[in-house]
Amino acid sequence: MGAIAAPVFYSFFFLIVMGSLGIKMERVVELSLLDPKTTDYQKITQTGMIDCSAVGYSNGQPVTEAARKLAEVGYYALPCRNSDDVFFDVMEPYGKGITTYLKLISVVGVVLYFVTSSDSGSYVDDILSAGGMAHPPVLQRVYWAVTEGACATAILYAGGSDALTALRAVSICSGLPLTIGICLMCTALLRACKYDMMEEDIHTSTRFVVGLFDWAEGFQPAGIPQGLEPGMEKRIVSLVVSIFAPFVSMHKVHQTFYKGTAILHTAIMAMLFITWIGCMIGEVGTTNAAYVGWTMYVAFAAHMTATRLQARGAYKVYGSAFEDFFACLIMYPFVASQLQLQAESPMEYVDEDIGAGYRGKHAPVDHPHNEMMDYDHVMEFHRLAPALNPAQAAPQQAVQYPPGQAVQYPSQQAIQIPPQQAIQIPPQQVAVGAENVQIVGLSPQADYMATVGSA
Repeated sequence: MGAIAAPVFYSFFFLIVMGSLGIKMERVVELSLLDPKTTDYQKITQTGMIDCSAVGYSNGQPVTEAARKLAEVGYYALPCRNSDDVFFDVMEPYGKGITTYLKLISVVGVVLYFVTSSDSGSYVDDILSAGGMAHPPVLQRVYWAVTEGACATAILYAGGSDALTALRAVSICSGLPLTIGICLMCTALLRACKYDMMEEDIHTSTRFVVGLFDWAEGFQPAGIPQGLEPGMEKRIVSLVVSIFAPFVSMHKVHQTFYKGTAILHTAIMAMLFITWIGCMIGEVGTTNAAYVGWTMYVAFAAHMTATRLQARGAYKVYGSAFEDFFACLIMYPFVASQLQLQAESPMEYVDEDIGAGYRGKHAPVDHPHNEMMDYDHVMEFHRLAPALNPAQAAPQQAVQYPPGQAVQYPSQQAIQIPPQQAIQIPPQQVAVGAENVQIVGLSPQADYMATVGSA
């Protein structure tokens, strides 16, 4: 918890306190050093930059008398300073003693950041090179740390400041796709952990007819029942329409969940989407129109998120508002197409009357007793075996399995069996809920595992 909370609180502190001071320094420099009679404020508004020569700076240093006096009290023209100096310049207004303390703490923090980052990277490389060992050799870890440091040193020595500038630009550019990837991986990891822990909310849920990443499999993922497969042509048409007019694709969904107000929801979504496109185009002639456009886009994604949450509740699909908003924000065409195909599929979205054996599963309207196949990695498909009459069951004789073996059923719920104890399963339990029983030999261990099916 501390590893998560500490960076967040520090980032808030730095951005709020230091960021506010940086804005104040900008305002003080502009009011003190710019001549209102000769300054082109229109150009400053459009570009967001000031003329460094007009405020008395050259090569990152104050050269005029006024600029030097302002620098003596800790106020610099930050856009005119060297990029390496800006970090420490924002600490100058606090006074000599506090400034020295803040600079010292900052240097220590930067060093610890690089050391711990290098150590973590070396540890990962060490595990990979050791074939996945949980405790790889320490000497090999040191080797990777030294090698990484040597590579970084060689790059900086050969390229100088240009190489550092290039690395900084690459790290900034890669931040956005990395953030998207991390969000996707966190969601997947949470689902995997909940599935492994046999939590009921994910094991009793179903999924949408089509997935957001079906395009990665050529829109032909394995396992969709034939009666539910929308077809390649329908998928492509729906996706193309969703790219350019997502409100058209969402109208069918609005009719399904909002009934009489469907046209109102579609109109709101269309207005937000068209306004976003219009403001982005209008940025060419109108300053800051893009900010209004992106605000409209976020509102558009929020509206789509609310609709997707409605669909999740109706079809009993596991998920959360956070992942829905994230998906709508970066993949709105796929979300709109998914919801449209879901609304047009022969799937019931009210399953309160379905028996307990099918709880959380959704059946096609024309086949109410066949459950939908869940082909996602998160879900399994368990075909229920017909219950047998006790009179038709095998003779009343217990089935014994030696302690060195395990009973494996379709789903995975593990129990620990002492090594010197046989497993007795009455014939009724073997006959009901398990069509195939497979005996799997295990290597000698202190404990043995038997996996028991759960419906």
